[in-house]
Amino acid sequence: MNAGEIPSTLDHTPKPSAGTALILATIVLATTTVVFNWNTFLHIDQRREAPSVVAERYNLYTRYILHTDAYLQHPDALRIPDALALLTTNDTDAFIYLLIESTTALGKGRFYMPLSNFDLCLTYLLPGSIVLLLTGWPPLVVHNLFFLVVFFLNGLFAFAFLRTLSRHLGLALLGALSYQGCNFVFSSHHLGHMNNIQLQWIPLIFLAVWQLLSSERRALRWTVLLGVGMGLQVLSSPYYTLFLCFAILPVFVLVYLIIALRQRLLATEHLIPLALQGLLAGTIALLVSLFYIIPRLGTPPRVYSVNAATWRPYVLNDYLELLDPMDPALFIGLPLFVLMILAVRWWYEHSRPLTSAVGMTMVVSLVLMLPAVPGTPFWFFYHIVPLANHLRVPLRCFPIFYLMLISLTTLYLNHVFRDLSSIRRSMVVVGLLSVFVCSNWLVSPWAFDLDLVSIIKKLLNYHS
Repeated sequence: MNAGEIPSTLDHTPKPSAGTALILATIVLATTTVVFNWNTFLHIDQRREAPSVVAERYNLYTRYILHTDAYLQHPDALRIPDALALLTTNDTDAFIYLLIESTTALGKGRFYMPLSNFDLCLTYLLPGSIVLLLTGWPPLVVHNLFFLVVFFLNGLFAFAFLRTLSRHLGLALLGALSYQGCNFVFSSHHLGHMNNIQLQWIPLIFLAVWQLLSSERRALRWTVLLGVGMGLQVLSSPYYTLFLCFAILPVFVLVYLIIALRQRLLATEHLIPLALQGLLAGTIALLVSLFYIIPRLGTPPRVYSVNAATWRPYVLNDYLELLDPMDPALFIGLPLFVLMILAVRWWYEHSRPLTSAVGMTMVVSLVLMLPAVPGTPFWFFYHIVPLANHLRVPLRCFPIFYLMLISLTTLYLNHVFRDLSSIRRSMVVVGLLSVFVCSNWLVSPWAFDLDLVSIIKKLLNYHS
């Protein structure tokens, strides 16, 4: 068996044609883009506000803390909740200002490249400026429309990757919906961070790497896709770029190759062509992004010191945050948490190149979000990796962790489906979708801006 094949224990259910699957995914993901962002569609000329129930929760808690005797006597002993620190930061105006400056320069035939402490994302400024020039719409409208387009692409490109891992269209779609509708994206839109919402390049990069590793012919198109994807990633977010280049992709590739070589699913003579393909992809990425890299390296953003107090809002302080639907960034929900436990157990029993690569990448991404104290992965990352001392938000590794979590659970469910009839498979997918709707998207106010708990309390005439 080829090193890249999905384990033979899986059933051989024929896939729908690629065109049919793509059309269906496009319709579903476009619909969910509208449903998840209904308020943004209705108020396209307004900024996205934090859900009222979230703001109320943290503001009430803060007001309570500030009026306690303990705080008045020892103000440094009690800190403002981490989530509130994230909620009170909003850079929408700053990003719109950059967009206006870029549009003005483009109208005069010049290229605008501000070299500030911001994560400058040219993949936002260039298309946004072109739309602004052609339409004359208000900048905030263009800003919100950019978010909606990216929201759709996040799901579509995740589907393209997950579809190569699963024979079952429903599983790939469910995973794409989860990736598309995570709290991290909604809160990034609220903060105005057009760099953080661009998660679409990450699944494309993994798709290209997986295809290069698994295919004996290693078609040139995957090398080109990897190079272009990495180049666009450089232009979108330095955080994701550094995480991918110096931690995540090396782990994914090395684990895959080691397991494949140990199980004799890959011959050593295949390593040289792989290295050449990787070199070519890196060259393409440089050609795509070199016009930005040169001035950026000449004027790097500020250096951040490792200070536990100032970093607290930007790390994974407590694993229970993964189960907190109010959390602005880290919420994965109980269904995925349970599936993660089952999938890890299955991975332990079925150590294949792909499952091991995905599983280890997921683990590394998770621990990289821990506080940067001596001995933790991000502490080493900060001190060893070039330019990493310009980063101070480890939790921005969350989208990579989340994609790997979804990928591992998709592989696990694909394995489970091998013994189920087509009717039972459909029932399981519908059941999983229902569980996700009830346990993730209806519970999390970030998705629909719906305070379901308060609604239920009102229906039950409950008073605290």
